[in-house]
Amino acid sequence: MKLRPLFDVLVVEREAAKEQSDGGIWLPTMAQRRPQKATVLAVGEGARDKKTGKQEPLQDVAVGDVIYYDANSGDDFRVGDRELSFIRRKDVEAVIDG
Repeated sequence: MKLRPLFDVLVVEREAAKEQSDGGIWLPTMAQRRPQKATVLAVGEGARDKKTGKQEPLQDVAVGDVIYYDANSGDDFRVGDRELSFIRRKDVEAVIDG
């Protein structure tokens, strides 16, 4: 299945939640924080400008980028055994270089 996001939507694969704290304590599922780091798998064509109606391409996020985003954003879904998410461009806070 090929997934093509629309407008300013990104398809990302989130980093796995930490099951153990930095100090070595195992965390129950309820205590695990939702990850804020993900790899971009697909990028939409961009949002339409409200005044002109022209499509503005997403230039600062590309497939393969690793991003930080707002932890409360996105809609999760499953494709086979992979957990993926839809995230809007406005919720991306940074692209990790290198």
